[in-house]
Amino acid sequence: MSNRTSNRTRRQRRGIVRAVTAVAAGIILVTAGIFIYHGVIHRQGPEPGKTEGLSADVCYHDITLRWDPADKADGYFIYAAEAEEAAGTGDAPAFALVGEITDGETCEFEIDAFTHDKPYQFRVAAYGYNSLTKDKNEGEPSETVDVIYDTSQSAQKIPVLTYHELIPEGYTVHSSLTVPADMFRQQMDYLKDQGFTTLSMDEFYQWYQGKLEVPVKSCVVTFDDGADNVYYLGYPILKENGQKATVYCIGHHLEENGGVTAPYTPEDGVQRRFAKDVMEEVRAEYPDLAFESHTYNMHKRIDGYKPVNKLTYDQMMEDFAMNEPYGFKYIAYPWGATNKAMKRAARDSGYNLAFGYEPFRYARRTDNQFRIRRIKVNGFSDLDSFVQIVNGEYTEQVTPAE
Repeated sequence: MSNRTSNRTRRQRRGIVRAVTAVAAGIILVTAGIFIYHGVIHRQGPEPGKTEGLSADVCYHDITLRWDPADKADGYFIYAAEAEEAAGTGDAPAFALVGEITDGETCEFEIDAFTHDKPYQFRVAAYGYNSLTKDKNEGEPSETVDVIYDTSQSAQKIPVLTYHELIPEGYTVHSSLTVPADMFRQQMDYLKDQGFTTLSMDEFYQWYQGKLEVPVKSCVVTFDDGADNVYYLGYPILKENGQKATVYCIGHHLEENGGVTAPYTPEDGVQRRFAKDVMEEVRAEYPDLAFESHTYNMHKRIDGYKPVNKLTYDQMMEDFAMNEPYGFKYIAYPWGATNKAMKRAARDSGYNLAFGYEPFRYARRTDNQFRIRRIKVNGFSDLDSFVQIVNGEYTEQVTPAE
């Protein structure tokens, strides 16, 4: 065979190889394209599992939904329906998308736009996400959870009861601020026997924020001034009944006599305060009787005026700072008197809440955070009056400015 013929044959073979290679490459490219189109580009997101364990916590300000993580979830859709719209019609409630979680590990959603005393239904569905097409493949939704915030089942107003002095049984009541110990026992026994919840300050604060619901039969027991008879007469009753209360004490009294409380001598008629030793003892022995601030030294008049009307904001801040070592989180204003400077000082000092005195009204979540309402327990009143107060039948006082 000549060289010319050999070269031609080799060229033909190479041509055939190139053609076959080109066809094969084309087939591979087409196949890859089809795979990419159908398997990636046009592919739905992963199919997640069913969402399980849906529950709802309902409070005054919000509904919090929680559920278990779903398998292969990249996010969740939250659906809601107003159940009463379908009531009596035979129709199923119409669910609408009300929110989305774009994280498969986050299994909580908060709803703050809802109407009290109106029934709702919620369900949650997980979805798988395709990052190229932005496609969301929705899985089987959760079981429906029924939700209603029933205002008749939780407290919407709370009596914050205010006491000052307790006196032994048989002593004469000379002031409406003085309550006989036997009357105090009757009142606390009534609360216990009737199933009332006595709230701590922290519980009341959570209720005020709308983060905690408490029974309609709830109240707060407070004492102003830190009188020693609260420790000697009131403390045993509270402890025996397992009830919570808060004493608003004046800081500088805690340090008198080297922080040691004087012996109890009611027969001499001298008004005395307990000292730091009592506060530390009770805090360790019975934390349900708490101690908070009645200022450090603002419960005395200056030139005949209440300090709130004489002191500057900076002077108020200095007074409040003197009580910092005691770890107080709440404050009751002396005589209940306050103004813009006092409320600002209470806020800037880090107090959670501040309490006034008059006018006497039930506390509500709509109250100013730094002037919560309270109701005085009158030493001249009988048990029937107390029963009216704690059962929400008290006639509230209103000032023209309100």
